[in-house]
Amino acid sequence: MKRKLCLAAVLLALTLMFFGCGSKPGPSQDTLPLPQTTTEPATEPASTTTTEPAEPPRGEITSETITDTIMQGEHELISISLQTPRIQFLDSANTYYQDWANDMRYYISLEEDTARDSYDTMKSTGGVFVPYSYEAVFTVTRDDELVSIMRELTTYTGGMHPGNEILSETFVRESGALLILDDVFTVPREEYYPVLKQLVLAIIDERHPNDKNELFYANFEDDLMVVFEPDDFYFTDAGLVIYWQEYAIGPYVSGAHEFELKYADLSGIINPIWVK
Repeated sequence: MKRKLCLAAVLLALTLMFFGCGSKPGPSQDTLPLPQTTTEPATEPASTTTTEPAEPPRGEITSETITDTIMQGEHELISISLQTPRIQFLDSANTYYQDWANDMRYYISLEEDTARDSYDTMKSTGGVFVPYSYEAVFTVTRDDELVSIMRELTTYTGGMHPGNEILSETFVRESGALLILDDVFTVPREEYYPVLKQLVLAIIDERHPNDKNELFYANFEDDLMVVFEPDDFYFTDAGLVIYWQEYAIGPYVSGAHEFELKYADLSGIINPIWVK
């Protein structure tokens, strides 16, 4: 009898030990998943990869101006003010404009002797010498995957009036390449030139219904694309601008001629990657 009681006591003790010890891991098992459910920062890499820009960082566009005055004794001979863009992260463009400014300074130095001769002539004949001048300014006309710059160069080297010239450049941000007009279109020049001509003539008819004969040469329609310079274009948010310098298709009084061709009107021939 005692043996049976002892055996029962042993079994009861073992049973209590089993349930007592087995119940302790319960809370720790419940808490194991908690660290996994609270690891929300694991989603951050996904958000950063989807928000990376598809284009290079868009740097700030500032200006740099070279100014100088060349004197003849106490009298101003030549005034110089050449403003050029400085585009952050676009070294190819900055080099291009720096080279242009250096070339202009060299050209002006060649004109210095002519200006001095003109000054001496005016002084000896009792005339009034008007200083020579060179002034350049620029406008950013588009700034996204393309950086398009329109520049205006005004020069006076004697005569009745100053000369005005439009200059323009379009750079591809990603590569830094200077875009040429043939790159703008998906068809060859012999196919897109007629389209440009048709659109320009339509704009002229709309702008000048009554004074076209005074502002344009008699044969300008035939020569329109013959005298067109393929470097003479720039982009805006609304379209592609092509232009003709003063005297190209009309007299000085009519000035330069600029025509903005809407992107929709160029559909089918313009490369869609350049369309805003």
